[in-house]
Amino acid sequence: MKKFKLYIMALMLLTGCHSGQIAADKGAAKPPAAAEISGIITSDTTLSGDVLVAGDVYVPEGVTLTILPGTRLTVRMSESTKVLPTYLSPKTELLVRGRIIAKGAKDDRIVFLSDQESAGMKDYEGIILLESEEAVFENCTFSNAYAAVTAFRSTLTLSSCEFVNCFYAISANGSVVTVTGNVVRDCDKGMYFHKGTTGSVTGSGFTNCLEDGIFIDNTSSVEITGNSFTDNLWGISTISYAGDFTKNNEFKNNIKDVRRLNY
Repeated sequence: MKKFKLYIMALMLLTGCHSGQIAADKGAAKPPAAAEISGIITSDTTLSGDVLVAGDVYVPEGVTLTILPGTRLTVRMSESTKVLPTYLSPKTELLVRGRIIAKGAKDDRIVFLSDQESAGMKDYEGIILLESEEAVFENCTFSNAYAAVTAFRSTLTLSSCEFVNCFYAISANGSVVTVTGNVVRDCDKGMYFHKGTTGSVTGSGFTNCLEDGIFIDNTSSVEITGNSFTDNLWGISTISYAGDFTKNNEFKNNIKDVRRLNY
């Protein structure tokens, strides 16, 4: 028996194991798997932590999707997703007819990004507001979307958000927008306002857009004051808009600060 005990002790020394280590290994906590979301959300829902957007998500009228500070939403790339009865893009989209409230914190931002290792500008569609009752985004970071937020006849509030490496940051059509203290950088196009959109863009920065920092058509009326436009192709492009943008905004190193189109 004594020789057997000595043999066991020698074996444990050789393998580098002892009873305390084995207990610790058995009790080691595994990192939690990311929650997955896709399909139709039929009741008020709150998201937090790591979330995989595995396919199209539809928030119908009367339903609220709330996203808590620190939530990281990774969107799975797809060219064929759709959720009936409503979908607008073959790419993965989060389509909202109800309400979406995404309020991050200054040091605990909400992040939307692609699941691709070599992420591009159009990996997923983005968030689409279709006659949405309310859409509020604060301290959010959006990247890799075709259009981070597209609004059709909706009310959209954006404050202290960042848009990076998106094809469009914002596209608003017939909507009411309040945009305050946002950053748009390294996008193809910044914020586009069409078809009777009204509201304001204040205290925001537009840097290194391949085309316009802001585009506003001749049917829209958006106050653009206290913003900076740096290293863009065009700082602001407008169709038949009479406002003098140069007095209330800062322009630096754009190919053209204000481009006026007549058509």
